[in-house]
Amino acid sequence: MKNKINLKKSTAACTLLLATGSAWGSPKLGTGQQPSSSDEDQPQSSSQAPAAALNSLMGKNSRPSPVRIEAVTLNRASEAKIRKCTVPKGVTREKSPKPDDIFSLSFDPKQRQKATLQFEMAELPPTKEERVLMLLYSRCLTRKPKIKTPLSKHKLALDTKDLEVMTSYNVPADSTKGTQVTFEVDLRTAPLKKQVNAGNDTFYFQVALINKSDFQKGNYGVPKLSPLQAIHATSAQYKLCPEQNKLIRNLNSDNESCKNMPGKTE
Repeated sequence: MKNKINLKKSTAACTLLLATGSAWGSPKLGTGQQPSSSDEDQPQSSSQAPAAALNSLMGKNSRPSPVRIEAVTLNRASEAKIRKCTVPKGVTREKSPKPDDIFSLSFDPKQRQKATLQFEMAELPPTKEERVLMLLYSRCLTRKPKIKTPLSKHKLALDTKDLEVMTSYNVPADSTKGTQVTFEVDLRTAPLKKQVNAGNDTFYFQVALINKSDFQKGNYGVPKLSPLQAIHATSAQYKLCPEQNKLIRNLNSDNESCKNMPGKTE
């Protein structure tokens, strides 16, 4: 048995606002804890934003847990608005960090649509403590993370200069049942078109899981970070999917917003 939680639009959906630097909306999740956001990437206090707070996500006596995004999908109502494109086997970034999975979509730039993406999480094992599950987002990657997580199997690949916590959810304590969470994210094609036209076509996600008590006290304990997930977007009439060579070029090129970012990490 497991607790299956689908975070619906009415209480928990995030909105993709890709027209501005603040790329993702982060509404509260009812019982979910909503971390603040900041451009700072150096930890100073527990009240600072996700980039700083996550720097404390380390500990000495923990084993990695299977925190991962199982799948990114379109809900049924969105399948006529956004096209899911097949990513050929073996196509990925040639340099690190490499995404564990790539979701490719195409939309018609002449149509203003709102679709819903679903981030289906793997089942979280039961524990006796409440935990906070955070969905992290960035347009930029780094091979040398500013945030050190030495005991996490998967390191933070998102560049802290562009890092945002989209939203979070309080995972209830349960000693017998696992918990499966699905985040629903609203995707608006009008602002997405502006980002793609500006040279930002690939977006990156990771999930972090920490004990709620540690999160609230600023004593974050051990990070459990998921593998890297990428979403590639194509703006094309009739929602045509990208040719393989174009997809490969885009995946292996930095987004334009990352190329001249102040203090960019390599």
